[in-house]
Amino acid sequence: MNEAALVRQHRQALTQGTASNGPSRPSEAELVRQHKEGLDADGADDETPAVHPSEPAAPTINDPMLARALDLLKGLAVIQANRL
Repeated sequence: MNEAALVRQHRQALTQGTASNGPSRPSEAELVRQHKEGLDADGADDETPAVHPSEPAAPTINDPMLARALDLLKGLAVIQANRL
C-alpha cells in the first residue's frame, strides 16, 4: 500500500469511528446522566450507605497566611499562660 492509500484508509476509519487508540471515553452528557441516576464511575449502583463519623472533623484552614497568624496567636497564648 502506498502512503496516499494509508492516509485515505485512516481518514475513512476516523469518519466511521472505527479507529480508536484505546477505550472510548464517555461524553460529558453521559457522565452527567450517570451522576443523576446515582451510578458510580464503573456504572455500578452504589448501594452501600455512606459512613458518617460520630464526631465532625475539625475545620481546616486553607489560607496559609491565616494559618500562620493563628499559629502565632496560639503561641502567644501559651507564652502568656506560662508568665502567670
